[in-house]
Amino acid sequence: LFFRTTRDVSLTEAGRILLARGKFLVNDLAQAVSDAQRAAEGRSGRLRLAYMSFAATKLMPDIVRRYTALYPEIALEISYLSTTAQKRAILRDEIDAGFLLGPLDDPSLDSIALTREGLRLVMRSDHPLAHRATITMQDVASCQLVLGNANEWDFFRALIDKPFAKKGLKLNITYEASNTMGILGLVAGGLGQTIYVDSITRIQPEGLVSRSISDCDASITTALAWRRGHQTPIIRNLIAAARANLS
Repeated sequence: LFFRTTRDVSLTEAGRILLARGKFLVNDLAQAVSDAQRAAEGRSGRLRLAYMSFAATKLMPDIVRRYTALYPEIALEISYLSTTAQKRAILRDEIDAGFLLGPLDDPSLDSIALTREGLRLVMRSDHPLAHRATITMQDVASCQLVLGNANEWDFFRALIDKPFAKKGLKLNITYEASNTMGILGLVAGGLGQTIYVDSITRIQPEGLVSRSISDCDASITTALAWRRGHQTPIIRNLIAAARANLS
């Protein structure tokens, strides 16, 4: 590797090759250590995140904005899925976490509750109930309702059926739609009214109004959920961002 004389030491060709390769190896090792450290801290990698309609208006965007500001190197994939579909996708490792409706009673999932919202009746501004100071569950039961279809909105439909059933009331569902915009479009077109959560006030189209249902104490919880025992550094950072958003 070396030419040696009594006055000097120099590299042979073999020595020069080894030195050049050695520099690359040291640099590669340093980069590998840095990459591993960032991954261990949840600062690099991929996060597959899902959300349902109620999280889309403010909760999910606020948390994603906070999270991406802290971890800009994360490759974030966001998709819409219903609550039931999210549960399946988490357990199948198709997504890492999701904003879905709670409460969760699945022992395979962990979650934190993020918001709790009441129910409101949404209607056109020219509807007779729009001018009432108080809306009751009996008033809602008398309406022709537009709700999310039973396949996509099954969890929500079950949640809102319970308080009405306890009062001996049955909801009169005349139309169904698969998403919020479809529901609101049918309501705006005069085809009925709908039941939604408080956050509807953020996206309420012109010409529609909403009123809280005074005698309904039911509430809808939105939670962040992930697979139990699979709280990776990336998910821990997401949970921290979600908790920080609550303060």
